[in-house]
Amino acid sequence: MLFLQMNILFSFQMPKYKPPQTLASLSSQVFANLALNQIRLLEINPQYNGDNFNEAQDYFNSLPSMIVHQILGKSVESYVNDCKRYSNGDLVSMIQYGQVCDNAFSIQEKCVLPNLVIPRLSSIYAFQVSPNVTHLDFTYLIHLGTLSTGTFGNFHRILAECLSRLPALQYLNLKSPNSRTCLPSLTGEHLKILGKSCVKLNYLDISFNTGLKPEELLNLTPDIDPAGRKGCPDLETLHIFDCGFSDKCIKVIAVKLKNLKELGYKEMGSVIKKIYKENFGLNLSTELKITHINHLGGKIRKTSVSSLRCKKNIIDAIHSVCSKVTNLKARVQDADMENLVVLKHLNSVELLFNVGRPTSPALGAATFFQVLGPNLTSGKFFQRQVM
Repeated sequence: MLFLQMNILFSFQMPKYKPPQTLASLSSQVFANLALNQIRLLEINPQYNGDNFNEAQDYFNSLPSMIVHQILGKSVESYVNDCKRYSNGDLVSMIQYGQVCDNAFSIQEKCVLPNLVIPRLSSIYAFQVSPNVTHLDFTYLIHLGTLSTGTFGNFHRILAECLSRLPALQYLNLKSPNSRTCLPSLTGEHLKILGKSCVKLNYLDISFNTGLKPEELLNLTPDIDPAGRKGCPDLETLHIFDCGFSDKCIKVIAVKLKNLKELGYKEMGSVIKKIYKENFGLNLSTELKITHINHLGGKIRKTSVSSLRCKKNIIDAIHSVCSKVTNLKARVQDADMENLVVLKHLNSVELLFNVGRPTSPALGAATFFQVLGPNLTSGKFFQRQVM
């Protein structure tokens, strides 16, 4: 008893270890501050055309794309923090027009700044985004929080201007927690610009951006188009989780974007089954390169649990259409586990067992682990009681 009491008396939790910033991160912040200072000078005096500004902009344009990406990320982070600290509740006006904050305390300088200029968001991207940029990530704008509708039109103009002058763009992240109330956000017009101007795009995430139409998503496909659309034939990763697209639309995307390896859509099993029935059953197509299959079901599309079960017909379709699949997320019962052994390249699984009887998981799961267990590098298994 005494031992237990001592354990209680001396029990404590060590504070979480916070690793120091890397040299690359610190350097990026220094250059971000330099960029913001030049932008502030321009905001104070629109006619400002000094040598320092021109030299700074030329210097940023000459930097390698990944370094510009890191500096831009730090600039946006500083901008968001300043907006939240000094906006006085009017973020819309600050984002669109900028603001001069009287007697603002600077944590970095540890003093009161008589006139801290918070530039327009458009000025930050106009100054730092040059044609050689290959990576753009707008997700830090999420931290601005819930915004009124007036903000979105301004951001959509900024995004359109950026995308239209980035022929070398390879990575674009516009994932949003709620595209109706938070940034980032995009429209069908931006997908059209991507299909015309960003043919080298390799990674695109527009998850949770609702309100997009299927024909707008098809701007990414490399069809011959009189309007000059080239599409994005090099896309290998496309995340469109919970955007509200139908299986029919996703099927076209999967077939026409022939380099896709990861198509982020939570009913991919049904899509693959449709492709198999329409094309592979008649030997009209070649095997797809897709290696990641998610068939857990999304939030927007109301689909019954039973229809999401990864049954033998879906597994057979996956094996025929994309036999090189390495990553599988699916809802199963124990009877389905033995069928999965045909997917010999699996190395990562996330399986949700809809447990309707005491034998799930059981012998089928044992067979799966005996055959494919040695190949697995990652595995997650969940149970959900079906009432």
